[in-house]
Formats: sequence, structure tokens, C-alpha cells
Amino acid sequence: KYLLFCGRYEIQPGAPEHWSATSIVLRAIDRSNKIDYRAIFDEADKDNSNTLTKEELSDVAKRVGLSEKLFRCEGESIDYAEFIGICVRELGDGYPRVVVKLMQDEEQWKREKHTRKNYEFDPKYVMGELEGVPSGEVIYKEVKELKGGLGAIKQLLPDGINLGTHAIIMEAADRNLNQIYLQERPNINTLRGILQQVFEAVAHMHKQGLMHGDIKMLNNVRSRVSNRLCIIDLDASARILKAGEQGESYAGAKFLSALLPPEMFFELTTFKHHKKLEIYWHSEIQELHTKVAAKEWKSRGVVTNSYVVKTFRTKDGEPVYDGLPYVEDLVNVSEKIYVWSLGAMIFELFAEQSFVPCNCDNGCAQGEAVHMIYKWGTD
Repeated sequence: KYLLFCGRYEIQPGAPEHWSATSIVLRAIDRSNKIDYRAIFDEADKDNSNTLTKEELSDVAKRVGLSEKLFRCEGESIDYAEFIGICVRELGDGYPRVVVKLMQDEEQWKREKHTRKNYEFDPKYVMGELEGVPSGEVIYKEVKELKGGLGAIKQLLPDGINLGTHAIIMEAADRNLNQIYLQERPNINTLRGILQQVFEAVAHMHKQGLMHGDIKMLNNVRSRVSNRLCIIDLDASARILKAGEQGESYAGAKFLSALLPPEMFFELTTFKHHKKLEIYWHSEIQELHTKVAAKEWKSRGVVTNSYVVKTFRTKDGEPVYDGLPYVEDLVNVSEKIYVWSLGAMIFELFAEQSFVPCNCDNGCAQGEAVHMIYKWGTD
């Protein structure tokens, strides 16, 4: 247990599954909870025939954490050897596969925890957080002491990227949509089915009055249980206010500028605008400085326009307004903002190129890209 993170998670060696300025995602095996394939099979095999029918498979699939379709592909019924073979092929030796998302930003972690606690999400659409995981105090101590292989992981991280001490632990998905797109090369009909699953997941959140806030291909993952795409990463989620409802709820706490609609950009027209933003963001990490920096549009080699995203810091879950030059122009949370984001994602999947030139983080690569979006529908 001294070799395991929190005494139970065997962290996958090598580079993290994903890293950014604010979080790191690690794949792991939960060595504290082994699935007994034999016992589950025998309990479901009521007539001791050493086979499971289609009806019996439904409950068994849920108990082992796999899609029922994985078993039915072998026929109307399967015997014990086939059942074990599929389980071992998909799950290995019976220990659950999980992902550990270590977050640096406490505000984002609190927002995700609050969202998961206060909304009832269908696991068909939103990947759930696992229960019975180590406490926040235990996780904090383990990360600080670099236990369970985190020391080796830390050495692989770029300068300026650190291990967060706040964790979200979920079941491990199969692949994200970006991996599916690049590695499986889905045809046009398969893409239609994929996008329907994405739209249904987004609609599920909207029906509960919640905007995801960070829709992108990396945040749509294929569940091993349902074999369909569901949403992850709720740390940018925000409440959609109904008409006439009191309160404030603004979009832009997190953003991917290449996927944003025109109304999410602000044109800096004075030196005072630039100076106020410099002061507003001065205490943040360098990578965030780069992300929020103004993008310049040049005409005949001369800078004529500068644009920024209408984003903001938060403290105790509330936006920090003081110092923002566009505080009066912040955009209220609404479904239509992410209709644009979905449209940009559809364009990339079908056209096999990004909607505007962007970097690997779906950020506008140059000022020309921002200018194109900002002027959309006006030129």
C-alpha cells in the first residue's frame, strides 16, 4: 500500500493522460476494489446452465461496469468462458480503471464539486464522480509528499506545471472524441450518430438550467458502461437564468477562444483598457497571462484592432469585477453561446480543419482569427 497513491490507486507510469495550466489527469487502477467475475456470473446464472441469456446479461453488464452490447456481440447467450474472456479483455484482472484529475485552482474544483452535488445528472449523459474515494485531506497530504509514484510523474511535467492538490476521481473512459476522430476515422454516418450523443448530453444539462461552459472534443468521452459519449469536466459550468429571474451568471470563466461566438470578444480601443487588464491579471500564472493576452489584427502591416475574450477571475465562486474594462459588457449565460461552440466542433469534424486557425488548445492562433469571429455577420 505504500507504493500506491492514497494506499489504493496504482498510477499508470509515464506521461499524464492530459495536462494543462490548471489540472493534470492520471489514469490509475483501484487496487482496493476487485470485481469477482466468477461470483457475478454464478449469481446471475439461476438455472446453473453455465450460460447467460440476453435478459440475464443486462444486470450483469452493469455490475461489471461494461456496455451490454459488448457481450451481445458474441450471440444471444454466452457461456462462462466467453464472459470471462470479454471481462478480461476490457477490464483486465478485475480491478477498476479510474482517472484521477488533480486540480490546482481551488475555485474551479469547488465549482465542479458544487455542480455535481446540486444537480442530478444521468450517467448516460454526464460521467459521474466515484463515491467512497479518499478525503480531501488525505489527497492533499499524498500530493504534497509525492506519494504513490507522483514524484516520477512530476519529473515529466513541463516547467511551470504543478500537481494540483484538489481531486476529482471518476471511472476511466475509453477514448475522448478527439481520439475517436483522429484514430478511428469515423465516416459521415458514424459522425452523425456521435454528434447526436453529444447534443443529447448538452441538452440534458440545459434542461437542468446549466451551461457546461467548456464544450470541446476532449470533454466528450466514450463510457465503457454505456458505450456512448458523455460529458466530463464541469469546472466551468454556470447556471442559466430564466427570464425575469434575479441574480447574475456570466459566461467566460473558462474559455477556448477559437470556439467562442462574436459576442464573447471585446475590442480594446484605448491605452487605458490595456493598462487596466494588465493590472487585473498581474498576479496570475504565466500561462494564463498568455491565454488572456490581447490578439492584434493588422491591416497592411499596421495594428488597427486589439481583441480580448470577456473572461474574468473568480473569488469564493463569484466574479471579480473590479478593474475589468468590459464589466458592463459581460455576457449572460445562455444556451445559444454553446450552440456556436457545437457548430465550430461540427465544422472541424466534417471539414477536417478547424473553423479558424487555432493552437492545440483550441485558442485563436493569431489576431486574424479573432478579427474574423468578431466581425462575423457584419462584413
